[in-house]
Amino acid sequence: TKGIGTYSLTVSANTNLEDRHLDTASGGTPLSFGTIYQGAVSPQSDLDYFSFPAERGVEYLLDMTYGSATAVSFEVSNLGGSSDNGARNFGESNVIRWTSPNSDTYYVKVSASAKALEPTGTYTLKVTPDLTLQDRHSDAASNGTRIGFGNAISGAIRPVSDYDYFEFSAEQGITC
Repeated sequence: TKGIGTYSLTVSANTNLEDRHLDTASGGTPLSFGTIYQGAVSPQSDLDYFSFPAERGVEYLLDMTYGSATAVSFEVSNLGGSSDNGARNFGESNVIRWTSPNSDTYYVKVSASAKALEPTGTYTLKVTPDLTLQDRHSDAASNGTRIGFGNAISGAIRPVSDYDYFEFSAEQGITC
């Protein structure tokens, strides 16, 4: 009989556009600061969420590097979805500097950009905190930082609504 023989079949897949991150904030991938996370927007309606614990007054650098995506939109919000802090790129810059208004869990939402030539593609995300302006002192007088005479204590006013209270012992009739 003619036409009988052997053959070999190989199936391979390109998993670059595989969805690695959930489409809801409550299921966001927890971030470790300084770690680079790979992601992909595919299909165009895909959303990728990441979560991280933010501290009030700390500035965070969100650094997006594009792979096969020409641009993506990303923004920081709380679980209620409020992103009124100006922490979004509108598909333009690939870097956002954002100062946390409260100590809370925040979410980074990544989506296709209307400004992108190719709305689907790969990217990486890295979030790094700048702790130099971290709020170290209480906003309440009842929880003021205890200081001793002659000691220098550093602090920072950030965000603009920040107050720093200090507490020290005083004795009547002694001038400081």
